Amino acid sequence: MREPDWETLSEINFLMSRRLTDQLQSALQLMGQPEEAQRMRAAGTIQSALDLHGAWADLIRYKAGETPLNAPTRFDGRELLEWIATTLQMTDLPQPDGDIMLRGNRPTLQEALLLLQSCAHTLGPGVRVRVESHRHGLWFRVRYARVSDPAENLEELLATLRANWRLQSAAFELRCARDFLMMNGCELFYSVQDQECELAFFVWLAAPPSGEPSTKERAKALLDSYNSDDTYRVITD
Repeated sequence: MREPDWETLSEINFLMSRRLTDQLQSALQLMGQPEEAQRMRAAGTIQSALDLHGAWADLIRYKAGETPLNAPTRFDGRELLEWIATTLQMTDLPQPDGDIMLRGNRPTLQEALLLLQSCAHTLGPGVRVRVESHRHGLWFRVRYARVSDPAENLEELLATLRANWRLQSAAFELRCARDFLMMNGCELFYSVQDQECELAFFVWLAAPPSGEPSTKERAKALLDSYNSDDTYRVITD
């Protein structure tokens, strides 16, 4: 058996251990409360810890060339919106009238969003998360205030994050977020605007098997969603 990559394991441990410990300690405290509502909160906190562990276990399997235990399928987008409202303390979220089935694996998408938010706090001040509804799915955007001479593209951004341990940690978060998204067939987009920079990804609605869009149809839909927002302008022939 070959020697493990201890530096990478240390990075993963740094990202996971404190969150896991905090969640489990919080659950233990809540379980000791007599109120039913507190015990329900404890169950939710334990589930979040299990989702965190499962997401990283699947990422490790994916990077090792193995099949993730929880392959991307379909999930109710309302559950993801509820998780965002609770975890990120957000109230300005889309309010779907009924079921909004999305394509992917919810825990790994949650991790991608958290990693992008954490990375953004290193890249600039004024970090904010936005979730936007679109006819083809949901946009998840992490924005932060633009600093002098920002990187022009994602690869350049990753190349600049080397000066110290915190920047190196942010680069690791960014790469892992991108990997989590790739597992779900999603792409990480980076854009520079007048006053802000943005890291974003789009999660597609889960089409019924008989109505599965072609690759060309998916590409056109994504371009349409970009061009319908003043944030972006995708120029096509």
